[in-house]
Amino acid sequence: MGLAIAENLTGPYVQMPFPVTSNNLRIEDGYAFSFNNQICLLTTDNDGIIKKGVGLLWKSDDGITFNSYEAGYKLINDYMTQNSLLNPKWHYGNKSIMKFERPQLLIKDGIPAYLFVTSGCNIYGGNSTISYVLRFK
Repeated sequence: MGLAIAENLTGPYVQMPFPVTSNNLRIEDGYAFSFNNQICLLTTDNDGIIKKGVGLLWKSDDGITFNSYEAGYKLINDYMTQNSLLNPKWHYGNKSIMKFERPQLLIKDGIPAYLFVTSGCNIYGGNSTISYVLRFK
């Protein structure tokens, strides 16, 4: 995962010459936020650092070097019962993995409350991709 930095929001931006995450595999869909005095990065695990298709939650003290990570979210079917997954339809992606993508958080009073994600898999079998909203308990 790369990083570009600027003095002003409108730029100009300079790409850092090194990756900010401590792995050699492809990760994508980075969403940065602050939580518990750390800068966090929520990404999609496309190569199986923990498990292919799950979310990775990276943590950093400086917002530039993200060396530690843990599971950030699971696969779609880990949140659903088998009875609710009768006719899923894939519009893109690996048909053996029901993964979420492009994570975004709604943070209320400093605590993550909702996770917004998309997927190439429509669990209802419809003719388009759909978005999913998960609520933290």
